[in-house]
Amino acid sequence: MKELNTAVIGGVDCGKRTLLSILKTNELDDENEDNDEDEKGSDNKVMELFANFYGLEKEEDELNKKQEETIDSIKFNSNNYVKKLLLSKGLRDLLNHDDQMVQQIKSLDGDMQRLVYENYNKFISVSETIKLIKNNVEIMESDMNTLKEKMEQVTKNSASLEL
Repeated sequence: MKELNTAVIGGVDCGKRTLLSILKTNELDDENEDNDEDEKGSDNKVMELFANFYGLEKEEDELNKKQEETIDSIKFNSNNYVKKLLLSKGLRDLLNHDDQMVQQIKSLDGDMQRLVYENYNKFISVSETIKLIKNNVEIMESDMNTLKEKMEQVTKNSASLEL
């Protein structure tokens, strides 16, 4: 807690996310120490006041709420999304929204099929290229063996000429 006060009072410019992580770290440190209950209670109160003053808890709650409402988010909550739609839109709007989602799904399916097809074609192309390289290496290997034999013959002939 003293480190946090020193950093804030000392004029260290921290973002809200950094301050929130410092708060959580300090709370964990407080739980691990064997302090008196009074000290923990007062530290927690100070932490709560600090978080409330900077709006850190509200910001985190708002971020989580936005993530629950965003379809592409990992934290998406489909039940809340449907409830919100049912409460906020009329029948005609719901049908329009349904049509839009069906179009998006079809578009995404088409994109996925196209990507699979393209990747499959690339895979086939790469495997054919690998076969060609393998054949060329085998031919080159036989050529190298022939060259080696000829070089050995040249070495023998030159050795015999020197004698």
